[in-house]
Amino acid sequence: EFRQLNQIDRIASTLRYFDPSGWFGYLRATWRHQKVRQSFVIADGTEQFWTSDCAVGYRLPHRHGTIQLEFLNIFDNEFAYDQFLGVDELVAANFGVRLAIATNF
Repeated sequence: EFRQLNQIDRIASTLRYFDPSGWFGYLRATWRHQKVRQSFVIADGTEQFWTSDCAVGYRLPHRHGTIQLEFLNIFDNEFAYDQFLGVDELVAANFGVRLAIATNF
């Protein structure tokens, strides 16, 4: 029988700025608390940690899309976070950079 008992709590706060010229940015701090029992990925126990992310981007004219450069876990906090079931977006356990391009027609 497959059973994985996780309790996940998350609180996030984000400060965003949008400039009329199309530039935007954000700063985000997220606190996560996880209680794990019977996991195949990490040891049972409790983990709590903060991650801080920031980004800068540009909205294309006529809202045809965005280009965004994100800096994830900017303080390089290390943690053991069970993401086996995909309940949460991917949380980088080390500093990371992501380039996202979205188009709208």
